[in-house]
Amino acid sequence: MLNKTRLIEEVLTIPTYGIGVSPTVPIFYEGRGNQGAQGHVYPYALQDKLTAERRDRQWRCLTLENDYVSYCVLPDLGGRLFRAVDKVNGYDFFYRQDVIKPALIGVLGAWFSGGVEWNFPHHHRTTTFTPIDYRLEESADGSATIWLAETERRHRLRSEVGLTLSPGSSCLRVRLRFCNYTALPHSFLYWANAAVHANEDYQVIFPPDTTYAIYHAKDQACAWPVFNGDFKGIHFEQTDLSFWKNHPAPSSFFCGKSRENFFGGYDHGRRSGVIICADRHFAEGKKFFLWGNNEHARTWDKNLTDDNGPYLELMAGAYSDNQPDYTWLQPGEEKCAEQFFYPIREIGVVKRANPLVAINLSATAQGLFIGVQATQIFAGAWVALWDSAGKAIKDWTVDLSPTKVFTAELPLALTPGMTLILRTGDGKHIISYSEPLTKPAAVTPTLTRPPAKPEDFATVEELYYAAQRLEQFHNSVISSEPYYAEALKRDPNDYRTTIAVAIRRAKQGLWQDAEELLRRAVGRATANNTTPQNGDVFYYLGVVLQAQEKNAEAEDCLYQACWYPAWQQAASYALAEIAIATRRPVEAGALLQERPGDRARRLEKILTSDVFNDDYRLADPVQMRLENACVAIGAGSWQRALLQLGDDGSYPLLHYYRAYCLSRLGRTNEAQAACKLGAAAPADYCFPFRWESEKVLRNALALNADDSHAWYYLGCLLRYLERPAEALAAWEKARELGLRMGNLCFCLSQAYAKANRHDEADRAMQDAMACEPANPIFLRELDRIAERQKVPAEKRLEFLQARQDVAKERDDLLLREIVLLNQCGRYDDALALIGNRRFYVWEGNEVIVHDAFVDAHLSRGKLRLAAGDAALAKEDFVTALEYPLNLGVGRPYHDVRSHQLHYYIGMACKALGDTSGATAAFAQAVAKTYPESILNQRLNYLDVPYCQVLAFQELGRDAEAQTLLDATRKYYRGILGDDGKQDFFAKFGDAQPAAPRQQAALRLLKAIEGRK
Repeated sequence: MLNKTRLIEEVLTIPTYGIGVSPTVPIFYEGRGNQGAQGHVYPYALQDKLTAERRDRQWRCLTLENDYVSYCVLPDLGGRLFRAVDKVNGYDFFYRQDVIKPALIGVLGAWFSGGVEWNFPHHHRTTTFTPIDYRLEESADGSATIWLAETERRHRLRSEVGLTLSPGSSCLRVRLRFCNYTALPHSFLYWANAAVHANEDYQVIFPPDTTYAIYHAKDQACAWPVFNGDFKGIHFEQTDLSFWKNHPAPSSFFCGKSRENFFGGYDHGRRSGVIICADRHFAEGKKFFLWGNNEHARTWDKNLTDDNGPYLELMAGAYSDNQPDYTWLQPGEEKCAEQFFYPIREIGVVKRANPLVAINLSATAQGLFIGVQATQIFAGAWVALWDSAGKAIKDWTVDLSPTKVFTAELPLALTPGMTLILRTGDGKHIISYSEPLTKPAAVTPTLTRPPAKPEDFATVEELYYAAQRLEQFHNSVISSEPYYAEALKRDPNDYRTTIAVAIRRAKQGLWQDAEELLRRAVGRATANNTTPQNGDVFYYLGVVLQAQEKNAEAEDCLYQACWYPAWQQAASYALAEIAIATRRPVEAGALLQERPGDRARRLEKILTSDVFNDDYRLADPVQMRLENACVAIGAGSWQRALLQLGDDGSYPLLHYYRAYCLSRLGRTNEAQAACKLGAAAPADYCFPFRWESEKVLRNALALNADDSHAWYYLGCLLRYLERPAEALAAWEKARELGLRMGNLCFCLSQAYAKANRHDEADRAMQDAMACEPANPIFLRELDRIAERQKVPAEKRLEFLQARQDVAKERDDLLLREIVLLNQCGRYDDALALIGNRRFYVWEGNEVIVHDAFVDAHLSRGKLRLAAGDAALAKEDFVTALEYPLNLGVGRPYHDVRSHQLHYYIGMACKALGDTSGATAAFAQAVAKTYPESILNQRLNYLDVPYCQVLAFQELGRDAEAQTLLDATRKYYRGILGDDGKQDFFAKFGDAQPAAPRQQAALRLLKAIEGRK
């Protein structure tokens, strides 16, 4: 056996479907949801231009390997654990991809399936298709570790994932470190997303004490493992949910409360599987997702792979047990956890597992089965089976190792209390499992409910907690601001609410507003009480004062915060920064040594070394240099900040940060020269996001108020910090100074539209197009503006067709043209434009292209039917039932529009004299009706219940027709009173206005009344 794990750094050639060049346009948050939370793109660039071009591409590959297993990691693709092989039998216990084939699933777009994805601080990780930092480590015990790290931009949280393999073990140890190096709290979630090959034999293993599963956001639950009923619109009849084959539609199932520390999956056909272990007190999340065993899923298989087939995701969460489910990281806080992954063979569905061994004790047709799989060598191990009284039934002395599995079958019935025990040869306990004496009691979990309107809450406390949840979970549907506002309206000095809002204002860089709120909280807490129980307000007020360089007042507050153990480390760090800035190094050193931590260690290294990289090979050195410079700037160490920034690079902010530090050192001429370099540097992908950048850019403008680029960058930063009015003013100043740049005009247009200044938005976007006539995003935005201004479809279509080469560059833009063709009655042209083009669709919005395809055939078929050409009409209606592969979407579980199409097929058959065909089609049309929760999912579903009413009438089933008609009429009238609010639990999509639904409902109501 090897006494050392092999750690190999090499290049792996993988066929790869490329992604196009990311647009340079800053995409600010406008309410888009992704995976149940806010889908922010900025300060990153979109990665939504996919191609059908497959090429061999070389990727850096980091491999951990010993005699038992091999793990391969791709640092250039988000650190994905790409392959994991059990060398004993060659089984890929995680999903092995032979290609990299992205689809539009990630926050930025491109995402690919397979292996294990490390998702932090959101799911999926923003940089899943982007290089991240890594370093390699070999230890004296022969083990080797791949460290993967990233400081993400949105919250500036640091994550480190260490993958360690020991030479004598098949178990991969995964160490997790999540660090908040900022002075303010942020929330995060973490999930390891492990894909496995799925087939008819694959079974998910939740622990045996699991009695229920729950959905995203905890809004619905079902019994586990056998369920009878409806779950998220999917009907099950006494179905074993643990088997992949039994799922007719995409869904997610989170494991209900369990006292066990493992879960996994097992392929009964390959007699192999995987186990994932973690201490449930810190990492209790257990979940699986599947596309399902259906046509829709097979299409997604083709979207994501060429030949590797279906997969299922086993997800393991730390500090999270649901999605979205976020945990707070306090200022300067570090949270750690561990997970363990290893393969199993021959032992079936595991009943208990830890990082050393997995065991199974289960009933079979012949009696009972025992299976034991170890992850390391246990020579002469003792395996015993006891009855409920602790009396030995049988025992064995066996050699266990990753290559030697122990199994036994006994002609005995499995009885309650029967226990399987494993000990080492010298008697040390390793693991045991007892068959429960009673069946686990069914648990009814508490489900999440959407919050009431702010004015409907009874107390300020309830308002505060409602707002906290919305903020903590990054809800994309409902903002926390109205709830905080209502709380402060009722009690302007409420302690908790003023602090919460102050933190939000501080995150926006609105330091004076934050200070005013915090002083109100201090007043409330210290009224007749000099030492309140909680010291958080003193810490946050100190931080806010420090940001404004009111250092003397800040020190007083921070030292008072040090009275409270919870705030000693964070406050001491801030005090050390002030001490360094005010040239008191001895005091600073004492403060840092008194309250050591990773944040303090980083500060000391940045202030005493050259460019700090923590020994990582950096994926983005520029952002690391800027982050390091901000650490030095926070301590007022301008010279050290300059050292971290270096004196090279073409990124504009590097120059502007140098200028800021030079200004603070009194080197004005050099600062002005650096500003000129910043203004002249390429603006592409320069997306400021750090709050420190506001001081930096305002310094540049103090040096040269005519720096139009600095005004533009400042506008981008302010817009990101949710200060839209100030952002607009900065962008207008950049334009006034003569900056002619498409992205500036785009930003202005977006800002004007947000302010309901639509004519100005139109003019600004026209200017953007004049700057970059071939930019398809600008053309798309122009059409959106025209749509908002109710420009006739014919005129919009004419405008797009005059720029056809540009329109074809983006699927979402071309789709707008196809929809317009349908609206103008040019169905032949719409279908020609769809043609065989490969459309790439975002998860959650798959049916948009197919809707356009159906609309074209359905509308053309109606015209043909009305003109007396029933044969061609029927051909259109039948074709509309298809799901062409090039549209990127397969037939869904709820094929709602098929019922509408079957009604029209029936009408065509009736016109053709085909009575039996008509009857069959009408019967298909009414074979299934849908609840409002399904019909509300898409605008085009609204016609379906009315068509079903007509089909019932055609079948002579008048009573059923009347019942459905009454319900349908009530449904449509309810839509007319809808305020356009979104589904609180929506996982994907943008905010949808009520008007189109109301217009459709009104049209259908008129049709109903017209038939009376």
